[in-house]
Order: sequence, then structure tokens, then C-alpha cells
Amino acid sequence: MRYWRALMYFREELAVGQARSISLDTLAQRLACTRRNAQIVIKKLVEEGWISWQPGVGRGNLPTICLKKPVDSVLKQEALSLLAQHQVERATALVPEPQRQGLLAEYLAGCRRSDNRSGNRSIPQQEQSDVLRIPFYRGIHDLDAVQLSRRTEVHLGSYLYAGLLQRDPDSGRIHGDLAAHWERDGCDWHITLRKGLTFRPWML
Repeated sequence: MRYWRALMYFREELAVGQARSISLDTLAQRLACTRRNAQIVIKKLVEEGWISWQPGVGRGNLPTICLKKPVDSVLKQEALSLLAQHQVERATALVPEPQRQGLLAEYLAGCRRSDNRSGNRSIPQQEQSDVLRIPFYRGIHDLDAVQLSRRTEVHLGSYLYAGLLQRDPDSGRIHGDLAAHWERDGCDWHITLRKGLTFRPWML
């Protein structure tokens, strides 16, 4: 990741073709690594033609760095590659914030084109246009309604499963979801389900 952090730093701080003095300590701090590791990254970037690097000669003279070509396209390609590996947080960190929504849209559009070319058999052809893929930042443990435990999975489950009642987050009022009518009788609740719904007991 230090390699990509370096390119991000150069994109933010350097103009192509303009030399600038910078200390190795400053660069190591921005890359969150040691001076030795920063030197390794610099050497690789020089070899690949991204930058030129002239060590400072004499006491108090800082090294000089020059960005030789734009880095936006390679950062974007790496971000798309990370999205394909489901590493959403790392991917979006590689592009400026105003461009992140566009990056995700481009990735999802690419997934859809890929499905169409491969003739995805798991989804009927007439329904493929109704499928939305959303990259998630980690693997899902379980989406069984009974097994939901992690906060993120409970949140996803709220979009997949209905409950008897729902609470309006704005007004705080309770309204029916699967329940058409409900009333309390002491310690008991009497709930009438919507038409066509029935309870099915769990088999243990």
C-alpha cells in the first residue's frame, strides 16, 4: 500500500514536470513507514519512470523530486481492481472524494456488462436489468433471519425481512408491517396479520 500512498501524495502535492525539495523524513511520515522503506518505494518509482529523485548534496540540502507523468489513470485502475476484490474502503481511498461516487458507478456498470457478455444463467435474461450489485467492505457472515448478530448484517437484514411492527424513526410512532391490527390485553398482545399471511412454527 505504501507504493499507492506515494502516488496519491505526489498527485496531491506535485505538478508534473515541476521539481520540488522534500526531506526523506517527511516522505516516510506521509507513507507511514521507516526511512528505509521510503527509500525502497522511491527506488521502485524511479525505476518505473514515475519520478526522478536527486539526493541532497551537502549538509542541509534536501533531496529534489520531480513527478514525470500523471498518476490519475493508474490510481483509478488500481481502485477498480480493489473493488473487484471487494476491498471497497481501500479502493475509494485512492481517488479524491468528489470522484468516489463516479468510480463506484463505473465499477457496477462494468459488472453488469460482464454479466451480459457471459450470459449469466442464474438470472433470467428479462430480469438482468433489475439486478443491482453493491460492493460491501467485508464478507457476509450470515443473513439467515434467525442468525443475524453483527450490526452491519442486522442493518442489511432490515432491508430483506419484514417485522410485525415498525417504528417510524422521525415521528417515533409505531405502524404495522406484517401486522394489520394489534392490541394489548394485560400482559398479552393480540396481533392480526395482513391478509394471506400465516405463522409457521419452527422445527427444532
